[in-house]
Amino acid sequence: MKIFREEIPAQGLETAFTLAPEQAKKLSPLIAGVEEAPSFSLRLQPIRDNMVRADGIIKARFTLYCSRCLKENPFAVNSKIEVVFHPHYLYARCAGKEEVMLGPEDLEVYFYDGVELDLAALLRSELELLLPLAPLCRPPCRSLCPSCGAFEGACACGQKGTDPRFSRLAGLKIEND
Repeated sequence: MKIFREEIPAQGLETAFTLAPEQAKKLSPLIAGVEEAPSFSLRLQPIRDNMVRADGIIKARFTLYCSRCLKENPFAVNSKIEVVFHPHYLYARCAGKEEVMLGPEDLEVYFYDGVELDLAALLRSELELLLPLAPLCRPPCRSLCPSCGAFEGACACGQKGTDPRFSRLAGLKIEND
């Protein structure tokens, strides 16, 4: 969804957008399914120098694969979003400088071409930041045994957790002060 900057009145604009489930599934290979399509409701408010402030809520429900055992688990997103769209020409002013210091207010900045704001790209990038990099079905997920492949219960192959390449280090003792 794209909105032209001129279409946003001075008093602001309320908008809502839903990302198609097939686009949401492409966000991560660990997404097994989309239970509730990602959507957001935003208030767009023009501010100085053709900048636009966007405040709102992102909601979605996914089924994610555990990164260790590949079990499917629910994952919900319900997060606030606060960003400022800057036209590209404001970035060009800083491009000639050798070093630009970023402050906390610069972390939620999105650039646009000065004409239209791409809200679908904003939603996708915010969701990518909210999805876990390595989701787990439960914190003590044991993963797969490299020898027998077991992941339910105790490993039956009897392999110890020590890698034989580190056997010479087993005799070392670290002294604490």
